[in-house]
Amino acid sequence: MYTRSFSETPDKIIQNGAPVFGTFKVPFKQLDIRNIARPFGDLPIPHWITNLRIRAHLFCPFVTEEYAGIIDIFDSTIFALVETIIWDRKTGQKFPYRRVLCMHKRFVPKSIEQSVCISFSERRYIRINWSSAAKRISVFINLKGDSTRPSIAAAFNVDCSQKDFAEIASVTPAQINRRCAASALKTGSLTGSIVFTGTQQGTYGSKGLMTLELRRAYYPLRTKANALYGLGVFEGKKISFKICSSNLDGNDTYHYNENVLFIDGEATLLPPVKITRPKGILGPWVIQDTESMVDLIFYPESDSHRTLSLLILHANYHTLYGNFEGTLLTNKGESISLKDFSGIGKKIQLRY
Repeated sequence: MYTRSFSETPDKIIQNGAPVFGTFKVPFKQLDIRNIARPFGDLPIPHWITNLRIRAHLFCPFVTEEYAGIIDIFDSTIFALVETIIWDRKTGQKFPYRRVLCMHKRFVPKSIEQSVCISFSERRYIRINWSSAAKRISVFINLKGDSTRPSIAAAFNVDCSQKDFAEIASVTPAQINRRCAASALKTGSLTGSIVFTGTQQGTYGSKGLMTLELRRAYYPLRTKANALYGLGVFEGKKISFKICSSNLDGNDTYHYNENVLFIDGEATLLPPVKITRPKGILGPWVIQDTESMVDLIFYPESDSHRTLSLLILHANYHTLYGNFEGTLLTNKGESISLKDFSGIGKKIQLRY
């Protein structure tokens, strides 16, 4: 069976100009990967230039009994993409809200212990804050509607003192060992409400699961990535997982990857996987590994597609809501058979 061990959490991700690779049970205090020594070859390029290739990403998927959704913030030095999508799980109807920010200061924080991320405008307000000391993650969104979309207000809280709460961090090579991608992931049960203002449709006291992921990486000029997130309760167990692959991955994905499964707060580190779509983006996604720990099919039900061209930027990405079916194996040999298990899929192509 596949095994990948946890490493001792370093004080800093970058030490003496080199990244400290590994998977860590306790996240580092700062998600800071700046000032790697010569990440793009042997030319003595100043750090302030190479640091410009670092991209920050905040991704927050959630699933309640009635709704599923994501908050997705891609943060660069010149622009940012902010997207919120909510799906009605009964009808399959989707409500996407997007915003592009240009010439701004980075607003995805580096601190893992305590911070707040706010995207503010008159029509699109999003606030996500987390505190290890207060043992809480809070999300508040207020989105103004238009002729085709309703206004939505939502508030969620995750109590990090609950037994099913878990967190993890990883530092992996980004194509080569000189560069790295670092992430911190927190997941747990949520309580809160979603209200469609004007119609007063919505739910109060909703329960479900939520994941908060913060990520920073040295991106190449062209980036292709696939990511899948599953969240829900199956046979009385609270389950969440993240499975991904991209052209940022280094050669040794067997020892360094970000795939993980949580069952009632217990983490199982998963092997690298191959994600294929033999019938296209809207057909079944086949997710398999060579260790017989991951054998899943993701069936998309709703696709939110966006293409954006802005000066030197070209982004083409899909965010899909759907269901998983198949089997996951824990590090204790327990087989978890899923059916109609809710999740989110992402397919990204970025040139910048």
